[in-house]
Amino acid sequence: MQAVRRAQVVSDRILCRERDAFAGVTPVEVMDIANQKWVPRIVPLMLLASGIFLYLQVFVLPATPRLATGDQSIFLHGAARMYQGQLIYRDYDQFTMPGTDVLYLVLFEVFGERS
Repeated sequence: MQAVRRAQVVSDRILCRERDAFAGVTPVEVMDIANQKWVPRIVPLMLLASGIFLYLQVFVLPATPRLATGDQSIFLHGAARMYQGQLIYRDYDQFTMPGTDVLYLVLFEVFGERS
């Protein structure tokens, strides 16, 4: 019971701090804070950081692709076969639905196939 009372006191203190932090701030002022000059600049920085992160997840510097392990290699092989003109379930067996193979095939069509 005492632990519950402590948790309630702590939560009341947090709510009071939050209420005091926004005391006297109108909704218009809150919108002005969102429209600061740095806000539009953060979007390109986040996109750049995301691109760097994804590049480092796929490639080992400078441009060596990582080996596809697990199920990825099966789906990539199936997509490569479809890219070469073979048909799934007719020319080769596949135990799963063709969604991932088709997605990789579309990526091969757009970016090309590298061996």
